[in-house]
Amino acid sequence: MKKVIYAGIAILILSYGCTKDFDKLSQNPNAIKQGSAATLLSQTIYNGLISRIRAARAVGNELMGYTVYKNERAYTQRFDIRNTLGNDLWNRHYTTLTNLEDMYNRGMAEGNANYQAVALTLKAWLVSELTDTFRDIPYFEASKGDSLNFLPAYNTQEEIYKDLLENLDKAALMFDNSKTMSAEGDILYGSKGSNALQVTAWRKFCNSLRLRLYLRVSNAPEFDGPAKINEIVSNSSVFPIFTTAADQAYIPFTNQEPLYNPYYNATSGDFGVLYAPSTTILQMMQDTADPRLSQYYTRAVSTWTGIKSGFPSGVLGQVTEGGTSYVNYNLHDSPRFGVIMNYDEVQFILAEAALKG
Repeated sequence: MKKVIYAGIAILILSYGCTKDFDKLSQNPNAIKQGSAATLLSQTIYNGLISRIRAARAVGNELMGYTVYKNERAYTQRFDIRNTLGNDLWNRHYTTLTNLEDMYNRGMAEGNANYQAVALTLKAWLVSELTDTFRDIPYFEASKGDSLNFLPAYNTQEEIYKDLLENLDKAALMFDNSKTMSAEGDILYGSKGSNALQVTAWRKFCNSLRLRLYLRVSNAPEFDGPAKINEIVSNSSVFPIFTTAADQAYIPFTNQEPLYNPYYNATSGDFGVLYAPSTTILQMMQDTADPRLSQYYTRAVSTWTGIKSGFPSGVLGQVTEGGTSYVNYNLHDSPRFGVIMNYDEVQFILAEAALKG
């Protein structure tokens, strides 16, 4: 019996000796102990961009009638909005916003105002998409999981827009050419050729985004949108905006690591054949001889054939009989999807502002 007891004590001692420093042994001595603001930038941009592309295809295309999902459970194009429809955009954008909180704080700790301004700019981009989609959302208490706040309060869209615009106004004056940004860590503007050009490109994006959001609230007097828009466009040296397509916030997908079109690996069925154009969009594009028609869609027969958006349940066999046109599979690896904000939009913003006086 004593031998059994001694053996048990020995095992306990040996077990303790093997595991007391296990937490240290499991740490990688070559790993980055504390990431910089620059290390967060590229993945944050890419993840935010992928989220909006997926939402545009799954929700926007169906609601606007660009595509009609050839399935009896095609709820969205019937305006049957299910509770889970926005989950992907919601979850992915909020995850990305957590990175932006870290980027801002690390930029502050590093004394680099450029990364603070970039974080505020990207936050305004992502949060505006969330509140434009869902209206009232968690904002001031969001991304506070480290503080164990797992039930953030909701804020009104007006409160959110007010803060976003104040932050963008602040960011527009924070960019500093004397503070270095990492070219390798910036998939959006890192290829500009110099630090000054890279920082200036971010300034142009920030101010162009200000135009977008101020125009959206220009009918609400409390935001003073018209005066702000005039201030931006009349002070190009202080508030530069996109003036050519070379300035725009756009990432052409190379389909090489890490810049993949999010549908690169999609099958021809999942991406193309299962999605027909609506009869409405086909008619509009044919009436105007729109050259994009054959870029967006492929004919199954000699003529263009679509499906009426919102077709009732139980008639799928009838509406697809004889074959329908479908989404062009070549788009699954297109480099052109990576638009965050383009020069064309800025021109339309200026035109609308002029129309409003």
